[in-house]
Amino acid sequence: MNSQLSTRKFRFDETLVAHATLADLEDGLWRRFAPADSSDTAETLLSKLAMAAQDEQGVWRPIVAGLLMGCRAPQRFLSSAYVQAVAYQGHSVVPEGDSIYQRDAQDITGPLDRQIQEACHFVRKNMWVAARKLPQGGRQDLPQFDMLAVFEAVTNAVAHRDYSMAGSKVRLRLFDDRLELYSPGMLSNTMTTRCPCTVGTSWTSGAKACLSSWQRANGFRAGAPSTACMTTANCC
Repeated sequence: MNSQLSTRKFRFDETLVAHATLADLEDGLWRRFAPADSSDTAETLLSKLAMAAQDEQGVWRPIVAGLLMGCRAPQRFLSSAYVQAVAYQGHSVVPEGDSIYQRDAQDITGPLDRQIQEACHFVRKNMWVAARKLPQGGRQDLPQFDMLAVFEAVTNAVAHRDYSMAGSKVRLRLFDDRLELYSPGMLSNTMTTRCPCTVGTSWTSGAKACLSSWQRANGFRAGAPSTACMTTANCC
């Protein structure tokens, strides 16, 4: 049963989206992943990128991965494909008396790489930044979290989530003492709670391959856990 569920998850982003057309894919978004000197047609390129395919009537349509990476607003077709980010006042989601318990909140939409960038920006603008004076003069900023670690955690939460789970979104919660990320779905393929760094073949699908390509182009590497909790003590 578990293996059947895992297979379904890995192949969901290869599913055709029947009510979408190639016009819903934006050239400037999906062509980032295509060779600049290719003479192939758009349909051929999209097929090679695992972003589109033909339906039973021979009509070219985007697949889930194509919409996630090549559509300006994939949420039109996949309503839960976004990151819900909230910065809380204090250490809990439960309000304390009549005090304000949320400092900031944002539903982060768009193609997956934009979601990752915007989620990192949300953390950067809402985390605490301490400072200390240096003996030689000047000061040193001490941010609450290391932004490379935040980038990798957010990337994995977005890439490894189960997009077939309607109504479930990636949740980012920022507290005074920690950052929490919740990614819908089960641990994927060979990943285990004992060794979460063993990712196996969970990066083989179209959307994850495009994200991996985008990471390399921007000088980042793929990380490990898809669900994470960072404490201030671990990141400063």
